Formats: sequence, structure tokens, C-alpha cells
Amino acid sequence: MAEHEVVRVMLVNDRPAVRKGLQAVLEANPDIVVAAAVETVPAAVSAAAREHPDVVVVDDYLAKHSGVQACRAIRDAYPPAHALLLVSSGGDEALTATALAGASGYVVRDLDTAHLQSAVLTAGHETPMMDRAGVPELLDRLLRLATEGRRDHDVWCSSRLAHTLLELVGEGLPDHEISERLDIPIETVRDAVRSLVEALPSLRRLAPSGRA
Repeated sequence: MAEHEVVRVMLVNDRPAVRKGLQAVLEANPDIVVAAAVETVPAAVSAAAREHPDVVVVDDYLAKHSGVQACRAIRDAYPPAHALLLVSSGGDEALTATALAGASGYVVRDLDTAHLQSAVLTAGHETPMMDRAGVPELLDRLLRLATEGRRDHDVWCSSRLAHTLLELVGEGLPDHEISERLDIPIETVRDAVRSLVEALPSLRRLAPSGRA
């Protein structure tokens, strides 16, 4: 989109007070308009297809879905949207979740108003926000954690297929494109991503001292 255009935003958060607060913060900037503010992933998928937001701001933890799953579902419904994950802290885990989600970047909760507005405008103008150096290594470590001790061939099928799937996820492809490229059911792709998300907390113990 052109630099002068207003950025249309959709908020996905299951806490009404937080949604209201985020909307007030964002719309304090005249270059941002909140086109939709929803509570659930199904509502977000419907709203994205209807409202065509430039940016979706998704909480990293929803009652029934992870933020990663929510971002991927929204991008399947409306691929042009750029996603931002709203996280509690930065570091390796936030970076990895962002890569898994196919998001443009992440924003730490409780940062100042100007930072959130700037992140949304940057994503809306399609400017890269995250340095992906080191992401392949993080995703590979995450895959090893997710598959450790597992024999679920319906999800992982083979080591070669698992790594190919992970590469496509890291490239930011939505679930339906991965399904088509690998000729596997989309449910298999989603199950694999879910397994990776469940392994994310284990990154904390692998992070160097002093990092999240």
C-alpha cells in the first residue's frame, strides 16, 4: 500500500477491555483505523475476508487457539493481511512464534503507545520488521523438540517430509499452499504446526543466559 494511505487494522483478542484499549491507542493516530475487533478465530477469519485489513494484531494466547494458529487461519482466509503477534516478552520464543505464524513481526505488551502505532504502520506499509537471521536454526531446534519421542506418522510422516514442511512454514507460506505443495491433507499441516507450537516453551531452557 502507499505510504499516505490509512492502515486498516483488525484486532484479535478475547478480552473486551484489552480490545477496547488497543483500539483507542491505535485510533489516536489519524493514519490508523480499526476496521474490526473480534474475540475468536472463526470471527477473525470471517472479518478478514469481509473487511480486508492491512494488518491484524493477534494476541499470542487466546482461550481456544494459539496466536500462531490464529495468524495462520487468518492468512489462509485473506493472504494479503500482515500479522503482528502481541506477546508478553521478546527473545527467541517470540521470534520463533512469529516465524511459525508467518507474521511480519511481534509487539511486546505494555510498550508505549508510539511503539505500537509505529509497528502497525510499518507492517501496513509492508516494511520488513524482523531479522530472520537465525530463524532456520531456531525452527530446526523446535522440530527436534516437537518430534522427540514421538511416533505420530500421521503428523510427521518422515524426517525428510518434516524438514520440508518446516522450511515452507519458515518461508511464510500459509497452510493451504503447504498442503498443495507437499500433496498432504491440510489437517496434517495444521496438526504439525500445533505440535510445534506446543514445543515453544521448551525454547526458554535452550536460550543463552540472559535471553528470554
